[in-house]
This record gives sequence, C-alpha cells and structure tokens, in this order.
Amino acid sequence: MKGILKALEHLFQRHRIVFWYDREKNLREEFREVALEGVVKEEICRNEFSLKYRMLRQERGQKFLLYHEGPPPEDEANWLLDVLLAQGEFRGDRGGILLGELGLDVRFGEVLRRHGTFFDSKARMEQLAKALTPQETPDSLVMKMLGICTGGAPRGDEVLLALLEELAQDKESKRRLVERCGLEEPLWSYLGDYFGYLRENPSLEGFMLDLFLEGITRGLGKPGTLRGDAMVLLRQWRDSRRWGESFRICAEDAAESLGIRRMLEGEAYTRLLELDLFSRVEEIILEGMAKDLEKRALAPRECSRMVEIRRKSPWFPAWGPVYEALESACALLALVEEGDFSPQGLGGGVQRYAREWYRVDQLYRRFWFSFRRAEDTRLLERLAEEVEKLYRNVYLHPLSHAWQQVLDGVKRWDASGEVLLQRDFYARRVASFLEGRKKIVVVISDALRFEAAQELMLRIRREDRYEAELEPMLGVIPSFTQLGMAALLPQENLELKEDPPGTVLADGRESQGVENRSKILQAALGEEARGMRAESFLALSAEDARGLVRDCRVLYLYHDRIDSEGSQGATEEGLFEAVEKALEELVKIIKKLGGANANNILVTADHGFLFRQKKPEESDFTDAFSLEGEVLYQDRRFLLGRGLNLPPGFWGLPPKALGLQGEMEALFPRSVQSLRLKGSGTRFLHGGTSLQEVVIPSLHVHRARQSDVETLEVEVLQESRIITSGQFSVVFFQTLEATEKRRGRRLRMGLYSSTGELLSDFQEMDFSFTSPEPRERQRRVRFILTRKAEEYNHQEIYLRLEEPVEHTERYREYLSVPYMLRRSMATDFDF
Repeated sequence: MKGILKALEHLFQRHRIVFWYDREKNLREEFREVALEGVVKEEICRNEFSLKYRMLRQERGQKFLLYHEGPPPEDEANWLLDVLLAQGEFRGDRGGILLGELGLDVRFGEVLRRHGTFFDSKARMEQLAKALTPQETPDSLVMKMLGICTGGAPRGDEVLLALLEELAQDKESKRRLVERCGLEEPLWSYLGDYFGYLRENPSLEGFMLDLFLEGITRGLGKPGTLRGDAMVLLRQWRDSRRWGESFRICAEDAAESLGIRRMLEGEAYTRLLELDLFSRVEEIILEGMAKDLEKRALAPRECSRMVEIRRKSPWFPAWGPVYEALESACALLALVEEGDFSPQGLGGGVQRYAREWYRVDQLYRRFWFSFRRAEDTRLLERLAEEVEKLYRNVYLHPLSHAWQQVLDGVKRWDASGEVLLQRDFYARRVASFLEGRKKIVVVISDALRFEAAQELMLRIRREDRYEAELEPMLGVIPSFTQLGMAALLPQENLELKEDPPGTVLADGRESQGVENRSKILQAALGEEARGMRAESFLALSAEDARGLVRDCRVLYLYHDRIDSEGSQGATEEGLFEAVEKALEELVKIIKKLGGANANNILVTADHGFLFRQKKPEESDFTDAFSLEGEVLYQDRRFLLGRGLNLPPGFWGLPPKALGLQGEMEALFPRSVQSLRLKGSGTRFLHGGTSLQEVVIPSLHVHRARQSDVETLEVEVLQESRIITSGQFSVVFFQTLEATEKRRGRRLRMGLYSSTGELLSDFQEMDFSFTSPEPRERQRRVRFILTRKAEEYNHQEIYLRLEEPVEHTERYREYLSVPYMLRRSMATDFDF
C-alpha cells in the first residue's frame, strides 16, 4: 500500500487527473483505502460525460483520482481518451507503481518492465528520479540507467569510457550490473547505431580492439570500417584527463593483440608522425630519427619540427627525454661538423666563444642531461658515442689547441680593450649603479659557466616584467674559486698567498669565505653593503627580504650548486643535473629579489668549467716529471709555486703578466690536459685557461614597471566557409614568431552548434612556433564530424577556439568562426 501511495503522490506532482484502471480487478480495497490530501476519488462507471464536464468545466483546479475496475475501453469507445492522453495513468502492477513513483507516463512502461532488476536498488531508483526531466524519452531513460550503472554521465561516450576504464583495471562489476539489468542489448544497439560496430557476438574487448584498429588504419590514410564517431570517441579517450590512464593501458594491450609493430613494418617513420595511439609507434619514430641522424640525413630544423609534432602525443612525457636528446644531438652535430674553431687573439676568442661556440657546450650539456633522464637509452647509445667522439675530437680538442696557440703568443693576460675583465667587474659594472644612488644586487653562482648563463638569460626573459642582457668577461687565471671570488670584489690588487698556498688577498685583506668578503664590501662602502649565502636569503620571509634590500645599497649573494656537486668525485657524474637545479634556483632567487623591490641585479660567476661525460683517456693527462722549483699547491688544471721552470706540456706567464701581486708563480697544462691528482673527480675540471673556464658571464637583470609579455595571436585562414563532408580541414596561422616576451597560446578547437553542442572531435595545440618564416607557423588540423552533426545540415555551425583559464580546468572562448554545413548525403563514406 505504501508503494501505491508514493507512486500516486509522484503522479499528482505532474498531473491534475490520474486514471487507475484495475485490469486484474483485485485492487478495489486499496483504492478505498487511498487518502490523498486535496485529491477527490471517483469511480468511472457509465458516468464519463458528467465526470468530464465536472473536471474540465466546473472544477478546473481540483485534483481527481479516477478508478475503473477492469481494463480501459477501446479507444473508439473511450469518452475520456483525450483526458487520459493529456494526464497521467497509474497501473497497479510493479511497472505501474514504478511509473507512478517516477512520474512517468505509459510510454515508459515497456522500458521499466524489461529492466526491472535496475529498480531493485533504492539508491539507483533515487538517482534516476533526480535525473529525470520533462523532455524524457524511452531512449534517454535507458541511457540514464546505463550512466547510473557505470558511474558516468548519462551519455553514450561517458558510459563507454567508464566501461573501458574498468576493462583497463581488469574489473567487471559495472559490466555485470549492466548485464543483470538487461541493459546490454541497448548498449550494443548504441554501438551499432553510432559507431558502426555490428558483430554477431559483440563484446567490450572486441569493440576496444576495433576502435584502436580504426585509429591506426585511418592514421595511415586508409579507409576504416567504423563510423566517424568512433574516431571522435578515440580522441576524446586519448586526450581526457579523467580517462587518459585507462587509454594508455588499453593501448598497450591493443598494440600487443593487434601486432602493431608487424602491422607497421615497411612504413616510413615519417608517415607515422601524426599517429599517437601507441607507445610502440614512438619507438619506431625514434629509431628512424636516430638512424637518419647517424647517416646525417636529418637537418636540425626538420628534427625540431618532428619533436614539436610528437609533443601532443600522450606518450611524450615518457619518451620526451629521448626526443630532446635527439634534438640536441642533431643541432650539436651540425654545428660541430660545419664549424670553424679558430680564435683570433685573446679578446677575439672570448667574443667568438660568447657569440657562437658556447652553443656546442650548451647542446652537449642538454644532450647528456636528457640522456640521463631517459628511461630507455637503447636508441641513444650509438648516438651518444658519436656525440662524445665529435665533441672531443672535432670540437673541444681542435678549439683548445687553436686557443693554446693564441695563448702562446700572449705576453699579458689582458684584453681590456676588447672585452670586460673579471677583475674590473666591480669598478665597471657595480660602481656605475652606485654613482646614480641606485641599489644593486650581485648574485655570484659558483661555476656558472657562460653557456648556462645564456640559458638563464632566456628563462628570465620569459618572466613578466623581467629583462636581461648578457656579456662575456675574461676571467682571472688560475680559474679557481678563491681568485675568481676575490676578483669580483672592490679591489685594485690581487695576490696569491704562499701560506697557506691557494688563498687570495684583495688589497691585502683575506677574501676566503662569505664573512671575509662581506668585510671587504663594508670596508669600501660602509654598513650599506653586505654579503650572504643565497640559501640564507631564500629562507627569509618576504618582509625580511624587502627590509634587507631596502637597507643595502650593495648586496652580494653567494650561490653554490654546480661547484659543490661537481667537485666531489661521488657526485660529479650528475653535474648536468646540478646545472639544471642551479638554473631553477637562480630564477627563484631573482624573482624573490624582484618581489623585494630589487630592480637591478647582476648575475656572474667566479669561473667556468670543463666537463666530459666519459672518463678521461690516458692522453688527457700530462706529467710534470721535468718540473723544477718548489710546488706549493697543485690542482688538476694548475700548479702554484716558486722558482718554477716551464717544462714541455705546460704554459704560464709571470705573476705581474697575469695581473697578480707577489711572487707566487702559476703553471697550466696546455690545451685541455690535466694533472693526476688523488682523491678528486676527473671529469669536472677548472682552474685552467680553456675558453670554457675563463669566459665568465655578466648578466644584467632588471625589472620593468609594467607588464612586457604578450600572448601570440592565432588566425583561421579561410579556404571555404562551407562544410560538405564528414571530415573538415582548417589551417591555423600564428601571426608572429614566439620569443621570450611573446608567449605561445594553447588552444582547444572543435565544431559546435549555435546552442553549444559539440559536433566534432576536438583538438588541442600549442601555438609557440619560433620560426620567422610565416609558412612554418601554419598548421593544418582535420576535424571529424559526429553523427549528431547530421541534425544541423543546412544550418550555420561554428569553429570555436578556446583557451584554458589559468589555475583552473575551465576554458574561455578565444575565437569563433561561422561555417555553413551542407552535406548532400549524410553517410559515413566521406569519413
């Protein structure tokens, strides 16, 4: 009785008049017991006309429950048929009670009877009741039931993706519930109607394999067997944040089941660049790129274009380091094999290195950094040998030999007429800010060599309201920490001490350690100058950082990441990871300084370094067997002593010629050779005279008052405003090349109806092309229309471009372009 009352209450929420035909003639007592507030009960018994007049004329606002014992009369003889069709009907069987509880009319009775098990759960029943709308149809009701069984939205694509996720997890509870509720047949019917999946024995596993097979077939430009909506679903699955992991799992299973590698045998890897369904395709492409690179059949620009295409693949995060290593190797090999490494003079060599040659060292670092991050390096091993061989034998050794010939003709370590000297850094750069009563912060990063500083400059320029300019300096030699740090302080004389050997005096003051350097700064500038460790600055609160910058005219911050890890034999192998960490930390330091109102910042280093990933060969060492005199200090790249001769394999100048006071002499192994030394690393080297060690960066960072970053614009190049087939191509054009101050734009694109309904797959693309050539900033994108688009034939639809709202998962419209949909035949043959 309770169920009858509840069903009637639901019906009266929607209808003023409810009919109750007691077909089995066994519910008269229940009718008598029904008592609903505001509802008049009447029995239909040869009083149809009077009831009709009363309900429709006399008591138009009154609710009526009309009972009839037995089935309703035939339509031709039913005087109340028009009222019945316009109002509601209650049936006393379970289906009728459910119809009443859900407030549905008789059109839905068959659906409820077929899927009765669904309603055994009170929770499912309540979910369905909440989801019903006045526009409900039997088909939409079934889809909502499928959505509730699978935990997805009441849409076919969401139902399928929820079931495919369960398949990926090797579970089947949702699928079993669909079967128990008798919803499997409607599911297969949906797959047939929308995707063309028609099989005698359909299965979710079979559909999944057919879906991936369709993707690879169409990706190779061949006709498929499923409808276009299948490709839309596949791309939606691939690009979804929610379902992406299940896509990757199923893709790996499908690759194994379909024999993807065998299927693609004989296909040129360049034809697979747009195919991003399988991880194994990445292996094929990378293998092809690596082979072409070994044969020197891959140009750097083409290599970068391929890497850019692959970035949108869901597998790129896993294979990205391999792609990036290939890209670096390609550019490096081209530079080395085409380069002219012949410096002209001391200053000329520094300038040429800062303008051109640094790039080889930078690409070498990037290659090995990516190589070490790669999970699978098999495709890179032969290339790594080639990179190492060319770097050492075609670049590093020839350049160092030519540079040594320049040094052999040098009488003084001085190129002040051509480049800034490191020892003049304070007088020429720092002091110039103080003359105008400006403040200046100097960040000294130990062993930040020029090529890394150049990358730092680019990273800083990408930040809003920050600009940076980089110039080279000729560093002091020996190029080691104590002397380089002292040279950056206010001083006129630098002296290498004999006791203890290796320490440095700046104008007679001890310069080793942050405290001593801070004292030298204060001796020159008073209490408005200070030196401190960078990590101590980073630990300050924002308020304390602002106070520090406010109170100091000159602030020296000492940062040590590269040298501290590179100088330890146990950690030197990870030097390039240390460089990456250093760059990240330096950007953080600079942004914190900017937040503390430091408008001018100088970033520099005490020295650079030499580094080779492979351990040194015997020929990389030199011995000092014929050395005469008293050796007081020895490092891998220099010697300090008194009364030293100049044996073969060494180069040196008198102290005064090096710009040093005192009698301490210095000798250097020629070129890039080093001395044997126990207890230290052999790959990270500095102290010598190579360009990598002595070209020091001077990076000026300053903050603008207003935003100086713009976002690039993207246009749609109109070819035709009419869509005549199920596939539609559009050319997108990035109006300007991307630079540090022109940020790229990430857009999501798709075709929509005027009411906002998606009518195609959607694509995402990063527009951040750096080429100055307009043609290289164009991209053609193909869209596939869904079956839903057929409803909008001969109507205007819209290509909508949307961009993500920062720090949210929402999108906002960037551009909307109208098109007319005119498909002469709505079939799948044009997909």
